[in-house]
Amino acid sequence: MVGTQGTTFSRAEGPQPAEDPNVRNAALLEQFLAALRIRNRSPHTVRAYGAAVADFLRFIAGLHAADVTHREVREWLHFFQSEGCSSQTLAQRKYAVASFFRWLQTAPTRLVPNRKVSRPLPRVLSAQDVTRLIAAAATPRDRALLEVLYASGCRVEEVCGMQVQDLDWNAGTIRVRGKGNKPRLALLGNPALDALAAHLGTRSSGPVFSQKPSGRATGTARAIKARGIRKVVDATARRAGLGAGVHPHMLRHSFATHLLESGADLRAVQELLGHASITSTQIYTHTTAAHLLATLKRCHPRWKKARR
Repeated sequence: MVGTQGTTFSRAEGPQPAEDPNVRNAALLEQFLAALRIRNRSPHTVRAYGAAVADFLRFIAGLHAADVTHREVREWLHFFQSEGCSSQTLAQRKYAVASFFRWLQTAPTRLVPNRKVSRPLPRVLSAQDVTRLIAAAATPRDRALLEVLYASGCRVEEVCGMQVQDLDWNAGTIRVRGKGNKPRLALLGNPALDALAAHLGTRSSGPVFSQKPSGRATGTARAIKARGIRKVVDATARRAGLGAGVHPHMLRHSFATHLLESGADLRAVQELLGHASITSTQIYTHTTAAHLLATLKRCHPRWKKARR
């Protein structure tokens, strides 16, 4: 049996007598994480998968990974369930471990049934709250950052990786790298382009958003990190009177929800978000249905009578 990094082992052979299974498992985990990085998986994914697999390997301490069956996986998940973990957390951990065993070319998770996951509706800002948020930006960089997050609907990692040379000012687009390092074009409206022009000045290369909070960064500046974007959004939201709990992904949720509320086609929103599957986009239809219901209750003169 051969792993993607050249690891060779056999279930029948198992670990050699002199081999410590825990040491061997730790080495396999490092090779698995290296394989994820080679496949350009996001740092967040690598950390999450690494934490889940490391926890599972601690759970089976003394047992070689090649000898794991569905029973160990079931017991591990049952432990988390007894601790009160949500169905979403259980599904995420099972998926991470399943990816590890697929890399090893074994399939002990195949006999472990998937649990039904209840996904909470995404929190969104109203269009008025988005306007308040952007108006409260402390610097030209922060204003441009907020405008781009909302105008493009991009993921935080995509915004971190934006490069000035990938901007097409005439077309109002910027080329970004999505999940799996897949390139796609993100669209920018005039407010976002104006804010970018004020932020970038005459700069023609380097990261669009640098770690430097004020002034115009040079082409050799270091790109802003996801944590830095979260800090900007949180601080600006508090300054705007929106309170705590506002995070960058809420602007992506708001982007999709506002488009659908205005009559955009679901397939078009899927493309704009960079979703591989339309099922990922469909969660926003529940949010818009709630909006339509509220509108009906507020505006239709005979709706309440019709419901009695």
